Amino acid sequence: MKKLLILLSSTLLLTLLVGCSGKSDESEKYISDYKIEGMSIGDNLLDYMNEKDILKIIEQTKNHYSYLDEPYKYADVYIFKKYNTYESIAFAIRNNVNKDYKILSIRGIIPYTQNLDACMQKRDIIAADFSKMFPNAETVVWKKANQLDPSGNSMFYLVTMLLTNGDEVKIHCSNWDETFRLKNKMSEGLSIELSSKEVVSWLAGYENSIQ
Repeated sequence: MKKLLILLSSTLLLTLLVGCSGKSDESEKYISDYKIEGMSIGDNLLDYMNEKDILKIIEQTKNHYSYLDEPYKYADVYIFKKYNTYESIAFAIRNNVNKDYKILSIRGIIPYTQNLDACMQKRDIIAADFSKMFPNAETVVWKKANQLDPSGNSMFYLVTMLLTNGDEVKIHCSNWDETFRLKNKMSEGLSIELSSKEVVSWLAGYENSIQ
């Protein structure tokens, strides 16, 4: 039985429903052991969306990683729906002709429009809970400019936890330049992201260069 990760909207504290594996050491835990709104890494995205919608969104998000060495190796797919906790869910999948829709990264998003202080407070609460769950993870607190905004005024404020097996937890607040946000109808707020080692490796070169 997989462990169920629930982010309570009232307190934004993490609660775990533990399965029957009997494992307790952090090095033996995997991101795929946890779920966000009933979905986890390793699931097939076709279980939650139809292929037509997936391909449509991939076309819309195809330039999200234009700054990477291999910008089209993976694709972003979003579900905009009011869940118990999140207002949208984002996924990373392989972007290939084989139509492999295995979920490699999953991110829950809660809007905090023009309210960075409140977002940062919740980010730190959630990061503290994850630190207890993964005490051996390598944790880095940092910020970076969002590459979609050429002005350099749109920022991410991140807490990144790299697990011993290469998987990663990332909790961050996005804060767009207001002119850019309104012009492009962008949302901003809190994201809780679970990523497999495969996606972490894809992003590592760029992120290491700007920390």
